[in-house]
Amino acid sequence: MTGERVSAKEVAEAKDRMDRYAHAIEFMKFLEETKDEPMSFSDSWIYSVIMQVIIIGTLIPLHIHLQENNDYFYFVRYIMGMQVLFLIAEIGCFKQRLQGRVMGSISHMCGVVAIILHLRLISWALAMGIGIPLSLWTFITIFDTCFMASVADYVPDLTLTV
Repeated sequence: MTGERVSAKEVAEAKDRMDRYAHAIEFMKFLEETKDEPMSFSDSWIYSVIMQVIIIGTLIPLHIHLQENNDYFYFVRYIMGMQVLFLIAEIGCFKQRLQGRVMGSISHMCGVVAIILHLRLISWALAMGIGIPLSLWTFITIFDTCFMASVADYVPDLTLTV
């Protein structure tokens, strides 16, 4: 030992670097373990893709057509941003199916709210005529997700092994 003193800041920086390296190593191990596994898309992912296409395909033309610079549209842009943020979170949770479904449900809900807010400017009847079925579809998805989350620990794994 040379008797050098190390400051607490240097120790904290070294520990932070070691933590980052540990996370990088864990991620590399995960990639190595899953490199030969095919990525599977279940029916919930197909449903989510269809719902996102419907929502984004409806939102963009409505927003471009009705765009104004006032507080109402700043709020609508915020809701649209939340929809995209939760979509990214859903994509990030592709390995954790339940978390991905929760993020997808929140994303769908934000998208439906933004659609209803856009359609409200055209006609209340149009907003309710389209918004109510979309809302029901979204809330059924959220209910299904909550139900699956509540029974996930109690349902046995029913996979067959040969």
